[in-house]
Amino acid sequence: MATSSVLTTLATVTAICITLFVGRGLFLQFRRGTPHPKVPDSSHFPPTLQRLLRRLSGVLGTLKTHLQEHRGDLQQAMGKLGNLDTAGVTTETVVAALVTLAETNRRLQDRLAQAESQIAQQYQEIQAQWQEVRSDPLTGLPNRHVFDQELFRFIREFRDQNRPFALAIFDVDHFKHINDTYGHKTGDKVLVKVAAALRSAAPAHSVLARIGGEEFALIWPHVQLSQTLEEAERVRQAGRHAGEDRANCPPVSLSCGVAVFLETDNENRVFERADEALYAAKHAGRNCTFYHDGLHPVAWQSLFRPSTASTIAEDASDSAAWDRDPEAQSLVQVLRSKLAQLGVTV
Repeated sequence: MATSSVLTTLATVTAICITLFVGRGLFLQFRRGTPHPKVPDSSHFPPTLQRLLRRLSGVLGTLKTHLQEHRGDLQQAMGKLGNLDTAGVTTETVVAALVTLAETNRRLQDRLAQAESQIAQQYQEIQAQWQEVRSDPLTGLPNRHVFDQELFRFIREFRDQNRPFALAIFDVDHFKHINDTYGHKTGDKVLVKVAAALRSAAPAHSVLARIGGEEFALIWPHVQLSQTLEEAERVRQAGRHAGEDRANCPPVSLSCGVAVFLETDNENRVFERADEALYAAKHAGRNCTFYHDGLHPVAWQSLFRPSTASTIAEDASDSAAWDRDPEAQSLVQVLRSKLAQLGVTV
């Protein structure tokens, strides 16, 4: 009697341990090894991405059903084992119960492996579709939607952490003429080359996006005005150099407008100021950079005077050139003669 009771208890405990260890281990392995995409409301996503999300939801629903079935099988097996009387507890019945539990766990393992494979495949497809949603298909740069999100992020960091930033808008000059003269295929090639050049020259921790047509926008941390404007000009010049390969790309120049975010700005106002600076650069003849200081656009070079050393060097160079110019010296003599008649000695 005592032996049978101990055997029953031992069989029950063994079955429970096997079930908990194998089943829980498999499920946790599945949970840890499977990436879980975090995506927002999908109602505005493209149809392809919505279909992928529905398929993923179906896989997860099937997995939930399998887990519920597995739980039912375990409860049934444990119930049969628990209902055995003392006489019914034999080596054969215990082995049969353990075989049933092992078979139940094997089925669950197969189902988990299949679900894991399906989820991994769905995840890769969703990642690819998600990247397409966020990227400009021609240049590969982030699109206007991503730019808007990043602008909000920079503004939030400015408000919360006092992190200044600047916004620059670049526009390819005479792009309609390029399309009309060389064709839209060449126009697309120009945009791809300009985008690659801008990306290679963009400052660290910046966000570069194509925001429409031939316009690109750059957001990056602002430290010092002179440095910020020099960085914007360097990026603009890099985009201009994209047209130096005349065999594969027509001549290209870019205009640029820059604005540093101010306390009184919001996402619309800072963009408007950068846009106003861009149009000022267009009206000034294109192929240049203008900065909006909060009141009006100004040419960025006009904000900074050359150093004293360079000014002295330029003055000395100009003086030497004046001394070597015969016509200039003749004019000097005439002026000295006139001044002498007036009693003025030079």
